[in-house]
Amino acid sequence: MSAWLDRLFYESDWSAPLLAARARRERRTTVALAALLLLYANIDAWLATRREQELASGNQLVHLGALAAALAWARAERITPAELGVARSGLGRGLLCGAAIGLLGAMPIRLFFAFPLVSRQAVTQPEFEGLSTHRVLWLLGTRFLIGSALFEEVAFRGLLQAKLRRLLRPGPALLVSSGVFAAWHLVITWHNLRRSNLPRPLFAPLYVGALTALFGGGLLFGLVREASGHLAGSVVAHWLMVANIVLAVARPRASARS
Repeated sequence: MSAWLDRLFYESDWSAPLLAARARRERRTTVALAALLLLYANIDAWLATRREQELASGNQLVHLGALAAALAWARAERITPAELGVARSGLGRGLLCGAAIGLLGAMPIRLFFAFPLVSRQAVTQPEFEGLSTHRVLWLLGTRFLIGSALFEEVAFRGLLQAKLRRLLRPGPALLVSSGVFAAWHLVITWHNLRRSNLPRPLFAPLYVGALTALFGGGLLFGLVREASGHLAGSVVAHWLMVANIVLAVARPRASARS
């Protein structure tokens, strides 16, 4: 464990120093990638919320296109499958690690929604009201698996983290990637809190708390990716946590309403 932590914070992915020109190009393309990710996520979220279509199928097609673009970027940058976290080795270990971390991370999520200390009512979102169980399960297996967990993990713990690893030690790379991941959710988090039934006077601290939790989630998913050596682990952990949030909001506990 000690050796792994030392490697995480003190060793770079590349053994030899980057040439100056190569390093400058890597910095420019990494900054450009982070900026494009933030612009894409927050503009897309703003447009979707303006149309009140967060769960529309059109948004899912856009995310599929963005996923294809992220994979094309990785190919153009000659990022290897091992760098991206999709090599054959480590798949089983990644799945097991991701399932364990995802289930553990789901426990505080379920506790928060079962006993929302900041509200006397169960936390709800209007877009989930009246959805059938079949529709909720369909969304979990499509929109939230592919458009959220898979796409975001390929973009952040795959492509962005691989590029940051070329410039930084693993620990700082994880911190930067997690910060960008939290900023990716600026607009959608604001919108979801605004539409929820959480107390309005607590909006500011809840917003800050949600972004902090997203930063922590990004850090956790990155650690799963590093520890398992495969992107499958972070995808599974991400999806399990998101699924528990969706299920808690779509099917609030009766006890929380009373």
